[in-house]
Amino acid sequence: MTKKQIILIHVVACVIYTIYEIIGYFIRLDAKPLHLYLGLSFAFVRIVQFYYCYLLIFPLFGTKNKLFKLSLGLLSAFALFIILRYTIEEVLFPYFLGFDNYNDGTSAKLYIGDNIYWGSPGITIAAIVWSI
Repeated sequence: MTKKQIILIHVVACVIYTIYEIIGYFIRLDAKPLHLYLGLSFAFVRIVQFYYCYLLIFPLFGTKNKLFKLSLGLLSAFALFIILRYTIEEVLFPYFLGFDNYNDGTSAKLYIGDNIYWGSPGITIAAIVWSI
């Protein structure tokens, strides 16, 4: 497979995933513009995290005898996901759009735990694609 074909597959996959998030907005019964913005920001953050793992973490540390470095790399991937999502949804959205994603009383523990849950598929899919 040529490099152009691989890039095309990745572009198509990102577009399909983004369309999936947009469709999710339109099938909601209580859809509001904020749901579309949140879906698009989530897709963006997950795509960034995927490529961080796929292009950097797994090629550098996904080989034998690098388990500790791989673990640190995966922790950094979760940190990237959390920081990006927080910056977009809890800092930029309130400033520019007047809303955020989480309630004001959300604890840091709950926020981090929730984002570890939502960030896990991006890392897992990156590991699968990289392994193939």
